Amino acid sequence: MEAVVVDTDVVSFSMRRDSRARPYEKFLANCVPCVSFMTIAEMRFGAELARWGAKRLEAMEQALKHYTVLPLDDATSREFARVGAEQYRNGRNQLNRSDWWIAATAKSRGLRVLTHNARHFEGIDGLSVVTFAKVEGS
Repeated sequence: MEAVVVDTDVVSFSMRRDSRARPYEKFLANCVPCVSFMTIAEMRFGAELARWGAKRLEAMEQALKHYTVLPLDDATSREFARVGAEQYRNGRNQLNRSDWWIAATAKSRGLRVLTHNARHFEGIDGLSVVTFAKVEGS
């Protein structure tokens, strides 16, 4: 089975039982779902910011156990530097650096990213992105 790095938005859709999660969950039925260490940090940050209670925090932690967490390592750190420098040179330095970490996690392992926000990953050389978001105007 193919491993794929699931972006934070898709993880969040699934946890909230958002209808946008359906095509991603169907796709993941034939994959090994992985997340970057950064997605774990983003999810926990959002929960802290929203001041979730213990029950909701525990539900989130249980949901996150369905993913293989890909840790920060030297190869990911080096890829982050390349992605970030490339984005700066191309005038895309205003994007969320969390997405750079997710892209670097995927690229350093030769994996695709599954996201609802493909535009966040545009212009990253060598990164393969899968999305089921409807394209505006179509």
